[in-house]
Amino acid sequence: MNVGQHRWIMHVDMDAFFAAIEQCDDHGLMGKPVVVGAQPGGRGVVATCSYEARRFGIRSAMPISEAYRRCPTASYIRPDMSRYAGESRIIMNVLESISPVVEPVSIDEAFVDVTGLEKLFGKPEQIALLTKQRIFEAVQLTASVGILTSLPWEPSTSSAFFSILTPSLPRLSMRTTFWNPT
Repeated sequence: MNVGQHRWIMHVDMDAFFAAIEQCDDHGLMGKPVVVGAQPGGRGVVATCSYEARRFGIRSAMPISEAYRRCPTASYIRPDMSRYAGESRIIMNVLESISPVVEPVSIDEAFVDVTGLEKLFGKPEQIALLTKQRIFEAVQLTASVGILTSLPWEPSTSSAFFSILTPSLPRLSMRTTFWNPT
């Protein structure tokens, strides 16, 4: 990398991915605690849960017996990995429509290099919002997006964080955090 040259990298992470898909598929689950993972009464763990279930203290990798103790009224759903993989493919295609450099980290998370895309899509924060919007249009799911610049910096340099809220998209609380170490 040349001195002074920097890259803009987006980190895209789907929000409560498995649970959000289940809520999207069954609107009766919207606004209710949803736990995806093992079934109560058996052995196993929570794969993920909705934000409504998190209010009860339920977290990923928690024993299912503990999750049930905390919220017996939640909907407990077995994972449908083929369904989640299908949605993941659509999301990754959306990311690849924005940048040719996409590095999936997991089924619901990826790094996206948006360096040099300003002329096509605008500033990095505009690219982040476009990404969220395109994902929502494609699969009706929300994503968290963060952007980091790789510009060299000193640890003593102050950091600036910026948040963008875009309530214009339906049922989205789109918060994007930007870190620019200048």
